Amino acid sequence: YKPLTYRPDLVRGFSLTGEAYKTEIDVDEMITRIYEVDVHVKEGITRVEATKVKEIPAKVGLSLFPDPKADLIAEVARNIQFPTISLKEITKYVVRVVNLLLDTQKATLEQLFYYRYNLALEIKREIQKLLDSYAQIRFENFRNEKKLGTCPSFVLPSTVEIFLHEDTEYNKHFYERAYLMNSEEKIVADKIDPLENVRWWLRNIERSGFYLQGYRKGRFFPDFIVKTNNNNYCIIEYKGRTFARYP
Repeated sequence: YKPLTYRPDLVRGFSLTGEAYKTEIDVDEMITRIYEVDVHVKEGITRVEATKVKEIPAKVGLSLFPDPKADLIAEVARNIQFPTISLKEITKYVVRVVNLLLDTQKATLEQLFYYRYNLALEIKREIQKLLDSYAQIRFENFRNEKKLGTCPSFVLPSTVEIFLHEDTEYNKHFYERAYLMNSEEKIVADKIDPLENVRWWLRNIERSGFYLQGYRKGRFFPDFIVKTNNNNYCIIEYKGRTFARYP
């Protein structure tokens, strides 16, 4: 067994070229996000209203560029970086998106040039969607082929250096001090520590502690790890008061 990793295992073989990756995007949605967005907060409710900009705030001197479209494509592509995708592939994808936006007459070259950094962010978002879909399919294939399993692979070191820690001395925390917690996480810790069936518990250390890898790029680091007297392990993630209204 080896730990499942995002880059080598889940997105290996991904390509932006070929029939499988035709440029299929919602042009109106992309244009809306490229342009300015107004955010209104009223009576605790946040509303996001897109403002389609018909005229750009400043004149873009396209005449200063020998080939403004090529310069736009090159600059946008340079601002989109993925470790597993070559600049050549990204550039070809940018060409397809720019041509699509111009062909639908929903944006002018001058507008795209002015909002080129927003355009780069939106194209990067679209590529990430394709990556996520590809990774999810590979993950499901691994699971269906029974190539995913569980085995002991994470070992807690006997000592660690924790620079951001709590001053409270808990009776059953695995280490002498617990990693820093917010006020709500402290409430959870205070409830776990006195439980009779808990042998020890650990405030998981972000970015260097125990994690789970799914088909998403990011790793999931749970807030707490608990070992019971029956040798069962529990991982606990506290989601906060904002989710209290959901059943």
